[in-house]
Amino acid sequence: MTVSGLFISEIFYTFQGEGKRLGRPSIFIRSSTCNLRCKWGNTLCDTWYTSWKPEGKGWSVQQIMDEIKQWPCKEVVITGGEPFLQNDLEPLCRRLKEEGYYITIETNGTIFKNVKVDLLSISPKLESSTPGEDTPIERKMHEERRLAWLNNFVQFDDLYGDCQVKFVVDKPEDIVEIEQLVRSASLKDRIMWLMPQGITREELLERSVWIIEECKKRGWNFTPREHINVYGNKRGV
Repeated sequence: MTVSGLFISEIFYTFQGEGKRLGRPSIFIRSSTCNLRCKWGNTLCDTWYTSWKPEGKGWSVQQIMDEIKQWPCKEVVITGGEPFLQNDLEPLCRRLKEEGYYITIETNGTIFKNVKVDLLSISPKLESSTPGEDTPIERKMHEERRLAWLNNFVQFDDLYGDCQVKFVVDKPEDIVEIEQLVRSASLKDRIMWLMPQGITREELLERSVWIIEECKKRGWNFTPREHINVYGNKRGV
């Protein structure tokens, strides 16, 4: 979808619920459109409204800056969807840095762009995220693209001073695949994060118990999805 500026689903003020910046007050700029189509069983991507059915409107860089200045916060998370699909991402990040914001970009890693940020958060997608046979077009697209991050990671690692790789884990079999990917990309333990797949507190807790043990065995980091634990599966929080 072509729009003027950046195609944005929502902008809101909350706290970071995942990864190494967990708990920090943050302004989320959620871009819309994605080049993947995640699905776990009957559960679509938790931001289906930026991937399966993209919705939003065009925002200029100036409009975004005017919007975020209403909040007493200098931490911005640009997420999605897939932010690197946005044409005006680089001028937005440049403007944010000029005005003293700490910038995290959350990406699936399949697209590489030389954009200056403080933290690059890559969330590669596992085989368990692939749609079923009932959506053959989306399944083919997802499988063709989801591992492109392996080719991009060396560039990402060289460019960005701070990087985390965050895997969504759905089932124990995912750990075997993750270990293979870790070896393929030569990922360091310190940048490895596992988090449970789920859209309810109960799902997250059930998976967290055994995922934490898998992290302990390997010296990897565990992250909850604390925004869901606190607010539930809601938008704009």
